[in-house]
Amino acid sequence: MPDSYRLEVAGVNFYHTIVTNLKGNSTAPMEAKMDLDVQRYLWNGKGVVAEHTGYKLYYKEDFFRFTTLPENWWYYLDLHGEGKAIDFPLKMKPVLSWTPIQYIKEKGELKKAPRAPVEKLKIHICKRAINSEHDLS
Repeated sequence: MPDSYRLEVAGVNFYHTIVTNLKGNSTAPMEAKMDLDVQRYLWNGKGVVAEHTGYKLYYKEDFFRFTTLPENWWYYLDLHGEGKAIDFPLKMKPVLSWTPIQYIKEKGELKKAPRAPVEKLKIHICKRAINSEHDLS
């Protein structure tokens, strides 16, 4: 099990990514920075394999282990009580990529700089309009 600090960081990153997307009009996929072992802990044995390679479909109930998320993580309401919510299931897949290739000058010569792995979660959601009169539990 990942320590509480790493779960908290994962929760903040995931929540920020979701809410920022819900506030906007974009339908593009999102990426949340999250360690792969944290992802495995949170969703091990959860989700349904999607038709797209590497992706799984997740429902709200699949996030029960993600206790660092606030209750309202899956919707956004403005001051008028209007907003958007995730129309479950959402589609996610773990991604391991690398920092960009760049060069450094070492002893008068250009050499490739070391690259670092970047662990993240690729998320696709559909949104639906809601208001404060909807059941938001």
